[in-house]
Amino acid sequence: MKRFAFIFTVLFVLIISFGCSKDLELNSTQKKLVGTWYKEKASARPNELTRVQYDIREDSSFEILRIEKDVNTGEVLGYKFRRKGVYEVDGDKLTFSHFATYDNVDSIAPYSSIEDLRLVEGDSIEYHVTCTFEEQDNKLIFTYPPCGPLANCITSDTLTRAR
Repeated sequence: MKRFAFIFTVLFVLIISFGCSKDLELNSTQKKLVGTWYKEKASARPNELTRVQYDIREDSSFEILRIEKDVNTGEVLGYKFRRKGVYEVDGDKLTFSHFATYDNVDSIAPYSSIEDLRLVEGDSIEYHVTCTFEEQDNKLIFTYPPCGPLANCITSDTLTRAR
């Protein structure tokens, strides 16, 4: 009986040690994804820059921010939206889901502090992209699936890794 208990204990420890470690390991695509990615463009407002920033974390959570900045100083003027959720990686396919979306109330101001963004109810959509990396993994390209013929869709986005 003692021998059975010893063997059972050893097997249990091995299963826990090796079985769970694989769940915690990041696959190669996820390892490259983890970090802060952004794209910037001129804002519709003079002397302002719009930055869309993805913060992708090891724990499979993410945050997307749309930040309005002063084009000359780089100072953050405010936020247009914030989206938080989880992601899943399967090969080069990336799925974002379980969103909590916070929006600025444009009728009050063009942007607001991150604390003043308002939660949008019922905005828990899911979307899929194919991701590829370029320039020694410093550029991340999201390729979106095709959409309907009358839809105004983008086909891809290129993001730069933040330093």
